[in-house]
Amino acid sequence: MVIVKRTAYAGLLLIVVLFASPTAAAAQARDLDLAKARQAFQAGHVEAAWSAVNALPESPETLAFKVEVASSAGWIAEALTAYDGWELHTRRHNPDLLAIVATAVARNLAGDSDPAIRVEACRAVLQTRKADAACGSEMRTLAEARNQPDTVRLGAVAALAAGGAADKALMMKVVREAHDSLAIAAGAAAWPPAVATPVLIGVLSSGDDHAQYAAALALGEIGTPEAASALRAFLARKPKGVGQLGAILGLARCGDRDALAQAKSLLPLLGAGDQLHAIEALAAHGDPGSTARLSEIAGGSDELQRLNAAKVLLARDPTSSLATHVIESGLASGNPWVRAQAIGLAGQLGETWRLRVRTSLLDSNPLIAARACQAILAGVRPPAGPSRVR
Repeated sequence: MVIVKRTAYAGLLLIVVLFASPTAAAAQARDLDLAKARQAFQAGHVEAAWSAVNALPESPETLAFKVEVASSAGWIAEALTAYDGWELHTRRHNPDLLAIVATAVARNLAGDSDPAIRVEACRAVLQTRKADAACGSEMRTLAEARNQPDTVRLGAVAALAAGGAADKALMMKVVREAHDSLAIAAGAAAWPPAVATPVLIGVLSSGDDHAQYAAALALGEIGTPEAASALRAFLARKPKGVGQLGAILGLARCGDRDALAQAKSLLPLLGAGDQLHAIEALAAHGDPGSTARLSEIAGGSDELQRLNAAKVLLARDPTSSLATHVIESGLASGNPWVRAQAIGLAGQLGETWRLRVRTSLLDSNPLIAARACQAILAGVRPPAGPSRVR
Protein backbone atom coordinates (compact mmCIF):
# COMPACT_ATOMS: atom_id res chain seq x y z
CA MET A 1 0.00 0.00 0.00
CA VAL A 2 2.86 2.33 0.84
CA ILE A 3 4.53 1.51 -2.48
CA VAL A 4 1.36 2.41 -4.39
CA LYS A 5 1.11 5.76 -2.62
CA ARG A 6 4.74 6.56 -3.36
CA THR A 7 4.28 5.57 -7.01
CA ALA A 8 1.18 7.76 -7.30
CA TYR A 9 2.97 10.67 -5.66
CA ALA A 10 5.94 10.25 -8.00
CA GLY A 11 3.62 10.30 -11.01
CA LEU A 12 1.89 13.41 -9.78
CA LEU A 13 5.25 15.07 -9.19
CA LEU A 14 6.32 14.16 -12.73
CA ILE A 15 3.14 15.73 -14.14
CA VAL A 16 3.73 18.92 -12.14
CA VAL A 17 7.33 19.10 -13.36
CA LEU A 18 6.30 18.50 -16.98
CA PHE A 19 3.67 21.24 -16.86
CA ALA A 20 5.86 23.66 -14.89
CA SER A 21 8.96 23.35 -17.03
CA PRO A 22 7.67 25.29 -20.09
CA THR A 23 6.53 28.13 -17.81
CA ALA A 24 9.87 28.22 -16.05
CA ALA A 25 11.70 28.10 -19.37
CA ALA A 26 9.58 30.98 -20.70
CA ALA A 27 10.32 33.04 -17.59
CA GLN A 28 14.04 32.37 -17.96
CA ALA A 29 13.91 33.37 -21.63
CA ARG A 30 12.03 36.57 -20.74
CA ASP A 31 14.53 37.46 -18.02
CA LEU A 32 17.38 36.87 -20.47
CA ASP A 33 15.76 39.08 -23.12
CA LEU A 34 15.11 41.79 -20.51
CA ALA A 35 18.76 41.61 -19.43
CA LYS A 36 19.85 42.04 -23.06
CA ALA A 37 17.54 45.04 -23.41
CA ARG A 38 19.09 46.56 -20.28
CA GLN A 39 22.57 46.01 -21.69
CA ALA A 40 21.55 47.80 -24.90
CA PHE A 41 20.12 50.69 -22.87
CA GLN A 42 23.24 50.99 -20.74
CA ALA A 43 25.32 51.06 -23.92
CA GLY A 44 23.27 54.04 -25.15
CA HIS A 45 21.17 52.15 -27.70
CA VAL A 46 17.82 53.55 -26.57
CA GLU A 47 15.83 52.67 -29.71
CA ALA A 48 17.09 49.08 -29.63
CA ALA A 49 16.27 48.74 -25.93
CA TRP A 50 12.79 50.17 -26.52
CA SER A 51 12.09 47.75 -29.37
CA ALA A 52 13.38 44.82 -27.32
CA VAL A 53 11.31 45.57 -24.22
CA ASN A 54 8.16 46.16 -26.28
CA ALA A 55 8.53 42.64 -27.70
CA LEU A 56 8.33 41.15 -24.21
CA PRO A 57 5.13 40.25 -22.34
CA GLU A 58 3.99 42.95 -19.92
CA SER A 59 5.06 42.45 -16.32
CA PRO A 60 5.96 44.83 -13.50
CA GLU A 61 9.63 44.41 -14.42
CA THR A 62 9.22 45.15 -18.13
CA LEU A 63 6.85 48.06 -17.48
CA ALA A 64 9.24 49.63 -14.98
CA PHE A 65 12.03 49.34 -17.55
CA LYS A 66 9.78 50.96 -20.17
CA VAL A 67 9.28 53.91 -17.83
CA GLU A 68 13.04 54.27 -17.49
CA VAL A 69 13.78 54.01 -21.22
CA ALA A 70 10.95 56.30 -22.37
CA SER A 71 11.79 58.93 -19.75
CA SER A 72 15.45 59.00 -20.77
CA ALA A 73 14.40 59.54 -24.39
CA GLY A 74 11.90 62.26 -23.50
CA TRP A 75 8.91 60.18 -24.57
CA ILE A 76 6.80 61.33 -21.66
CA ALA A 77 3.43 60.08 -22.94
CA GLU A 78 4.88 56.59 -23.42
CA ALA A 79 6.53 56.71 -20.01
CA LEU A 80 3.23 57.62 -18.33
CA THR A 81 1.41 54.87 -20.24
CA ALA A 82 3.97 52.36 -18.98
CA TYR A 83 3.62 53.69 -15.45
CA ASP A 84 -0.18 53.35 -15.63
CA GLY A 85 0.33 49.75 -16.73
CA TRP A 86 2.64 49.14 -13.78
CA GLU A 87 -0.02 50.41 -11.38
CA LEU A 88 -2.67 48.18 -13.02
CA HIS A 89 -0.43 45.13 -12.69
CA THR A 90 0.60 45.75 -9.10
CA ARG A 91 -2.39 47.76 -7.80
CA ARG A 92 0.12 49.97 -6.01
CA HIS A 93 1.55 53.48 -6.38
CA ASN A 94 5.30 53.74 -6.85
CA PRO A 95 6.50 57.30 -6.09
CA ASP A 96 10.10 56.48 -6.98
CA LEU A 97 9.13 55.12 -10.40
CA LEU A 98 6.88 58.09 -11.16
CA ALA A 99 9.69 60.38 -10.00
CA ILE A 100 11.80 59.12 -12.92
CA VAL A 101 9.22 60.59 -15.32
CA ALA A 102 8.84 63.85 -13.39
CA THR A 103 12.61 64.31 -13.18
CA ALA A 104 12.92 63.84 -16.94
CA VAL A 105 10.26 66.51 -17.54
CA ALA A 106 11.85 68.90 -15.04
CA ARG A 107 15.32 68.50 -16.55
CA ASN A 108 13.88 69.22 -19.98
CA LEU A 109 12.12 72.35 -18.66
CA ALA A 110 15.40 73.43 -17.04
CA GLY A 111 16.51 74.28 -20.57
CA ASP A 112 13.50 76.54 -21.26
CA SER A 113 14.16 79.97 -22.74
CA ASP A 114 12.29 81.63 -19.86
CA PRO A 115 14.55 81.89 -16.78
CA ALA A 116 11.49 81.88 -14.47
CA ILE A 117 10.53 78.44 -15.83
CA ARG A 118 14.10 77.24 -15.37
CA VAL A 119 13.87 78.27 -11.72
CA GLU A 120 10.58 76.39 -11.24
CA ALA A 121 11.97 73.27 -12.95
CA CYS A 122 15.24 73.20 -11.02
CA ARG A 123 13.42 73.75 -7.76
CA ALA A 124 11.48 70.55 -8.53
CA VAL A 125 14.70 68.59 -9.07
CA LEU A 126 16.72 70.10 -6.21
CA GLN A 127 13.98 69.65 -3.60
CA THR A 128 14.62 65.89 -3.71
CA ARG A 129 18.05 66.73 -2.23
CA LYS A 130 19.75 64.51 -4.76
CA ALA A 131 22.84 66.04 -6.32
CA ASP A 132 22.16 67.61 -9.71
CA ALA A 133 25.16 69.47 -11.05
CA ALA A 134 23.34 70.98 -14.04
CA CYS A 135 20.50 72.51 -12.01
CA GLY A 136 22.81 73.60 -9.22
CA SER A 137 25.10 75.37 -11.70
CA GLU A 138 22.17 76.99 -13.55
CA MET A 139 20.64 78.35 -10.34
CA ARG A 140 23.96 79.81 -9.22
CA THR A 141 24.40 81.44 -12.63
CA LEU A 142 20.93 82.99 -12.48
CA ALA A 143 21.42 84.13 -8.89
CA GLU A 144 24.65 85.88 -9.84
CA ALA A 145 23.23 87.48 -13.01
CA ARG A 146 22.57 91.15 -12.27
CA ASN A 147 20.72 91.53 -15.58
CA GLN A 148 17.96 89.18 -14.37
CA PRO A 149 14.83 90.41 -12.55
CA ASP A 150 15.01 90.32 -8.76
CA THR A 151 12.24 87.70 -8.68
CA VAL A 152 14.33 85.33 -10.81
CA ARG A 153 17.53 85.86 -8.81
CA LEU A 154 15.77 85.42 -5.48
CA GLY A 155 13.87 82.40 -6.82
CA ALA A 156 17.14 80.80 -7.90
CA VAL A 157 18.55 81.26 -4.41
CA ALA A 158 15.37 79.73 -2.96
CA ALA A 159 15.72 76.75 -5.32
CA LEU A 160 19.26 76.18 -4.05
CA ALA A 161 18.00 76.40 -0.47
CA ALA A 162 15.30 73.83 -1.30
CA GLY A 163 18.13 71.45 -2.11
CA GLY A 164 19.32 71.71 1.50
CA ALA A 165 22.49 73.72 0.91
CA ALA A 166 21.80 77.40 1.52
CA ASP A 167 24.65 79.71 0.52
CA LYS A 168 24.31 82.59 2.98
CA ALA A 169 26.93 84.74 1.25
CA LEU A 170 25.15 84.38 -2.11
CA MET A 171 21.77 85.10 -0.52
CA MET A 172 22.99 88.29 1.12
CA LYS A 173 24.74 89.38 -2.10
CA VAL A 174 21.48 89.02 -4.06
CA VAL A 175 19.57 90.93 -1.38
CA ARG A 176 22.11 93.79 -1.39
CA GLU A 177 21.87 94.11 -5.17
CA ALA A 178 18.07 93.75 -5.41
CA HIS A 179 15.84 96.80 -5.79
CA ASP A 180 12.40 95.23 -5.31
CA SER A 181 11.70 95.07 -1.56
CA LEU A 182 8.51 93.10 -2.12
CA ALA A 183 10.42 90.48 -4.12
CA ILE A 184 13.04 90.32 -1.35
CA ALA A 185 10.36 89.68 1.28
CA ALA A 186 8.64 87.03 -0.86
CA GLY A 187 11.93 85.34 -1.78
CA ALA A 188 13.37 85.33 1.73
CA ALA A 189 10.20 83.67 3.04
CA ALA A 190 11.32 80.48 1.25
CA TRP A 191 14.81 80.50 2.80
CA PRO A 192 15.95 78.72 5.96
CA PRO A 193 14.69 80.74 8.97
CA ALA A 194 18.19 81.44 10.29
CA VAL A 195 19.05 83.25 7.06
CA ALA A 196 15.62 84.66 6.26
CA THR A 197 14.97 86.31 9.63
CA PRO A 198 17.63 89.06 9.46
CA VAL A 199 16.78 89.76 5.82
CA LEU A 200 13.07 90.11 6.59
CA ILE A 201 13.81 92.32 9.61
CA GLY A 202 15.85 94.50 7.29
CA VAL A 203 12.89 94.82 4.91
CA LEU A 204 10.80 96.17 7.81
CA SER A 205 13.11 99.20 7.74
CA SER A 206 12.49 99.84 4.04
CA GLY A 207 10.21 102.65 2.93
CA ASP A 208 7.91 100.31 1.01
CA ASP A 209 4.86 99.49 3.13
CA HIS A 210 3.80 96.67 0.78
CA ALA A 211 7.21 95.07 1.23
CA GLN A 212 6.92 95.61 4.99
CA TYR A 213 3.54 93.84 4.87
CA ALA A 214 5.01 90.81 3.06
CA ALA A 215 8.03 90.68 5.37
CA ALA A 216 5.85 90.89 8.49
CA LEU A 217 3.67 88.01 7.29
CA ALA A 218 6.76 85.93 6.52
CA LEU A 219 8.18 86.62 9.98
CA GLY A 220 4.84 85.52 11.42
CA GLU A 221 5.18 82.22 9.52
CA ILE A 222 8.67 81.75 10.99
CA GLY A 223 7.16 82.42 14.42
CA THR A 224 10.34 82.41 16.48
CA PRO A 225 10.80 84.69 19.54
CA GLU A 226 13.27 86.73 17.47
CA ALA A 227 10.68 87.20 14.72
CA ALA A 228 7.95 88.18 17.21
CA SER A 229 10.28 90.62 18.97
CA ALA A 230 11.13 92.29 15.66
CA LEU A 231 7.45 92.66 14.80
CA ARG A 232 6.70 94.25 18.19
CA ALA A 233 9.58 96.69 17.73
CA PHE A 234 8.29 97.54 14.26
CA LEU A 235 4.79 98.22 15.58
CA ALA A 236 6.23 100.43 18.32
CA ARG A 237 7.55 102.73 15.57
CA LYS A 238 3.91 103.30 14.51
CA PRO A 239 4.31 102.37 10.83
CA LYS A 240 1.91 103.71 8.22
CA GLY A 241 -0.14 101.95 5.57
CA VAL A 242 -0.43 98.21 5.13
CA GLY A 243 2.89 97.60 6.88
CA GLN A 244 1.13 98.09 10.22
CA LEU A 245 -1.59 95.61 9.28
CA GLY A 246 1.05 93.07 8.22
CA ALA A 247 2.78 93.39 11.58
CA ILE A 248 -0.51 92.81 13.45
CA LEU A 249 -1.28 89.74 11.33
CA GLY A 250 2.29 88.46 11.66
CA LEU A 251 2.21 88.81 15.43
CA ALA A 252 -1.18 87.10 15.51
CA ARG A 253 0.37 84.19 13.60
CA CYS A 254 3.05 84.06 16.32
CA GLY A 255 0.27 83.68 18.90
CA ASP A 256 0.45 87.14 20.44
CA ARG A 257 -2.84 87.55 22.36
CA ASP A 258 -3.25 91.28 21.76
CA ALA A 259 -2.55 90.85 18.06
CA LEU A 260 -5.03 87.96 17.83
CA ALA A 261 -7.71 90.14 19.43
CA GLN A 262 -6.91 92.99 17.02
CA ALA A 263 -6.99 90.65 14.02
CA LYS A 264 -10.39 89.37 15.06
CA SER A 265 -11.81 92.88 15.54
CA LEU A 266 -10.46 93.99 12.15
CA LEU A 267 -12.02 91.10 10.21
CA PRO A 268 -15.15 92.98 9.00
CA LEU A 269 -12.96 95.79 7.63
CA LEU A 270 -10.50 93.61 5.69
CA GLY A 271 -10.47 92.53 2.08
CA ALA A 272 -10.54 88.85 1.17
CA GLY A 273 -6.74 88.42 1.07
CA ASP A 274 -6.14 90.15 4.39
CA GLN A 275 -9.10 88.35 5.92
CA LEU A 276 -7.58 85.04 4.94
CA HIS A 277 -4.28 85.84 6.68
CA ALA A 278 -6.18 86.91 9.80
CA ILE A 279 -8.38 83.80 9.75
CA GLU A 280 -5.36 81.55 9.23
CA ALA A 281 -3.76 83.04 12.35
CA LEU A 282 -6.98 82.68 14.34
CA ALA A 283 -7.46 79.09 13.13
CA ALA A 284 -3.90 78.17 14.11
CA HIS A 285 -4.66 79.26 17.66
CA GLY A 286 -8.03 77.58 18.08
CA ASP A 287 -10.58 80.27 17.19
CA PRO A 288 -13.92 78.41 16.93
CA GLY A 289 -15.42 80.63 14.23
CA SER A 290 -12.51 80.43 11.80
CA THR A 291 -13.80 77.40 9.86
CA ALA A 292 -17.06 79.15 8.93
CA ARG A 293 -15.15 82.21 7.75
CA LEU A 294 -12.77 80.06 5.70
CA SER A 295 -15.78 78.40 4.09
CA GLU A 296 -17.13 81.81 3.07
CA ILE A 297 -13.89 82.71 1.28
CA ALA A 298 -13.67 79.26 -0.31
CA GLY A 299 -17.16 79.81 -1.70
CA GLY A 300 -16.33 83.25 -3.13
CA SER A 301 -15.61 84.34 -6.70
CA ASP A 302 -11.85 85.04 -6.48
CA GLU A 303 -10.20 81.85 -7.76
CA LEU A 304 -6.80 82.41 -6.17
CA GLN A 305 -8.29 83.37 -2.81
CA ARG A 306 -10.54 80.31 -2.96
CA LEU A 307 -7.46 78.12 -3.41
CA ASN A 308 -5.66 79.91 -0.58
CA ALA A 309 -8.64 79.17 1.65
CA ALA A 310 -8.63 75.55 0.48
CA LYS A 311 -4.97 75.28 1.49
CA VAL A 312 -5.78 76.39 5.03
CA LEU A 313 -8.80 74.07 5.18
CA LEU A 314 -6.65 71.11 4.08
CA ALA A 315 -4.08 71.90 6.76
CA ARG A 316 -6.86 71.59 9.34
CA ASP A 317 -8.74 68.69 7.73
CA PRO A 318 -7.04 66.66 4.93
CA THR A 319 -10.46 65.18 4.01
CA SER A 320 -12.26 68.52 3.61
CA SER A 321 -14.86 68.08 0.85
CA LEU A 322 -15.07 71.85 0.33
CA ALA A 323 -11.31 72.11 -0.20
CA THR A 324 -11.47 69.19 -2.64
CA HIS A 325 -14.25 70.89 -4.61
CA VAL A 326 -12.32 74.17 -4.78
CA ILE A 327 -9.18 72.40 -5.99
CA GLU A 328 -11.15 70.50 -8.64
CA SER A 329 -12.56 73.81 -9.90
CA GLY A 330 -9.05 75.27 -9.93
CA LEU A 331 -7.75 72.41 -12.08
CA ALA A 332 -10.40 73.26 -14.68
CA SER A 333 -9.69 77.00 -14.62
CA GLY A 334 -8.77 78.92 -17.73
CA ASN A 335 -6.22 80.88 -15.72
CA PRO A 336 -2.83 79.08 -15.84
CA TRP A 337 -1.74 80.63 -12.52
CA VAL A 338 -4.83 79.21 -10.85
CA ARG A 339 -4.28 75.78 -12.43
CA ALA A 340 -0.62 75.80 -11.38
CA GLN A 341 -1.56 76.50 -7.76
CA ALA A 342 -4.34 73.91 -7.86
CA ILE A 343 -1.90 71.24 -9.02
CA GLY A 344 0.32 71.87 -6.02
CA LEU A 345 -2.65 71.38 -3.70
CA ALA A 346 -4.04 68.38 -5.62
CA GLY A 347 -0.77 66.58 -4.92
CA GLN A 348 -1.78 66.51 -1.23
CA LEU A 349 -5.12 64.81 -1.82
CA GLY A 350 -3.99 61.19 -2.15
CA GLU A 351 -4.57 58.44 -4.68
CA THR A 352 -7.73 59.81 -6.31
CA TRP A 353 -5.87 62.86 -7.54
CA ARG A 354 -2.54 61.39 -8.54
CA LEU A 355 -3.71 60.78 -12.11
CA ARG A 356 -4.77 64.44 -12.48
CA VAL A 357 -1.37 65.60 -11.28
CA ARG A 358 0.72 63.28 -13.39
CA THR A 359 -1.20 63.96 -16.62
CA SER A 360 -0.29 67.62 -16.06
CA LEU A 361 3.30 66.63 -16.86
CA LEU A 362 2.13 66.70 -20.49
CA ASP A 363 0.58 70.17 -20.25
CA SER A 364 1.66 72.57 -23.00
CA ASN A 365 2.02 75.35 -20.44
CA PRO A 366 5.54 74.97 -18.99
CA LEU A 367 4.57 76.54 -15.64
CA ILE A 368 1.86 73.93 -15.10
CA ALA A 369 4.18 71.08 -16.12
CA ALA A 370 6.86 72.40 -13.75
CA ARG A 371 4.42 72.64 -10.84
CA ALA A 372 3.31 69.06 -11.56
CA CYS A 373 6.98 68.03 -11.32
CA GLN A 374 7.25 69.80 -7.97
CA ALA A 375 4.11 68.10 -6.64
CA ILE A 376 5.29 64.63 -7.70
CA LEU A 377 8.89 65.01 -6.58
CA ALA A 378 7.77 66.36 -3.21
CA GLY A 379 6.55 62.80 -2.62
CA VAL A 380 10.11 61.44 -2.76
CA ARG A 381 11.69 64.28 -0.78
CA PRO A 382 13.61 63.03 2.27
CA PRO A 383 12.35 63.97 5.74
CA ALA A 384 12.98 67.63 6.48
CA GLY A 385 16.25 68.22 8.24
CA PRO A 386 18.36 71.26 8.97
CA SER A 387 19.57 73.00 5.80
CA ARG A 388 23.30 73.36 5.42
CA VAL A 389 24.03 77.07 5.54
CA ARG A 390 27.49 78.08 4.46
